[in-house]
Amino acid sequence: MVILDFLAGVARTIGLAGCIALGLLGYYEGVPWIGDIPFIGSIPLVGEIATGRVRTASADAVKQASAGLVSGARLAATEARLAKAERDAASNAALLTAAQGKAFAAASDLKSKQDDLDVLSASDTDPALSRWKPVDLGRLSGKPGG
Repeated sequence: MVILDFLAGVARTIGLAGCIALGLLGYYEGVPWIGDIPFIGSIPLVGEIATGRVRTASADAVKQASAGLVSGARLAATEARLAKAERDAASNAALLTAAQGKAFAAASDLKSKQDDLDVLSASDTDPALSRWKPVDLGRLSGKPGG
């Protein structure tokens, strides 16, 4: 009852216009000392009245600006990764071309050596070359020499 008597006395002293002015001032600027309570701004209606419309609007503007900066930074990072991937793809394509050239050269070299071996095998008609010699038998049994 004491609080209501106090508020009634203030209302009688400053009048209706003064009460409206105090209410608007409290709504836009916030109620002193109540806005300093931690996390009171996160309560939907009470937070707006306690912290004030000006501080709430500026906090919203900061959130929007920082969200724009974060999305811009993410875009720049993604573009940098894309450019690196494109450089890597070009480098890998050059390496692939070089490796394919080496593989074709090695395959043709292998084919020519295989053809040479086939020619030598066809011309080898000496039956003495395909018989075991004492030196060969000594190697098989683990004895040195023959």
